[in-house]
Amino acid sequence: MPYNKSMKTLYLAKEPDAGVRNDLSRISGEITIVDCLNAYGEYYRKKGYNCISKDEFFSLKDMKFDVVIGNPPYGNRASLAIKFVNKGLELSGVVDMVLPISFTKDSIKNQVDLYAECVYEEILPDDTFPGGIRAVRQRWVKSDKKRELVELPTAHEDFTFIKHADRDEADLMIGAVGSGPSGKVFTENFSHYQPKHHFIKCISPEVIQRLIDIGPRLRELSKQQNGRGGVCKSDIVIMYKETYDR
Repeated sequence: MPYNKSMKTLYLAKEPDAGVRNDLSRISGEITIVDCLNAYGEYYRKKGYNCISKDEFFSLKDMKFDVVIGNPPYGNRASLAIKFVNKGLELSGVVDMVLPISFTKDSIKNQVDLYAECVYEEILPDDTFPGGIRAVRQRWVKSDKKRELVELPTAHEDFTFIKHADRDEADLMIGAVGSGPSGKVFTENFSHYQPKHHFIKCISPEVIQRLIDIGPRLRELSKQQNGRGGVCKSDIVIMYKETYDR
């Protein structure tokens, strides 16, 4: 979205780094800045901007903006970013934000206002931010039509997710969380792992091998979020179905 059009813009800002200063220099019209970290409000006000705190942003009710843009805090498993997107959609018909890479997942998109559509998505280069933080730019637009939730299956007839207490009966374990195990397939020495991981009983040796074979792809999928890696039941089922179901 061009920033040089005169409009009423709500800009989500963190620290006033070069990227933020460059964005602000390109925006014309009425600008309100949200100090997302509740730390730089005085700086922005001294620069002549109308600035509100993060708490004030979430309390806004009767204000409307042409567009909400910026790079909000992400939070654990994108929890904060989801809140910022949904509040932005409440205040404007267009939200254009830099978001955590996990926003490419249907499980995250399902948590965004169902009366909005993602009309643009661009995965940003891996070196966009320091520290290995990966991001995607998305544009969400309000709609009169309610979109359907993407179905996320959590079961398959070829295998069963079993409880941690019954893990001795499992044929394998797939790591659910953590930079080390997430997405990895273990066929032995997994009895000491925590209950959060996926313990699986398969109907045949062929199915065991199939899950082993998609292990590297599950591992890559686990990295499609910032912080600790993660793979949920639906990730495993969907990848298995896409690979082997005909």
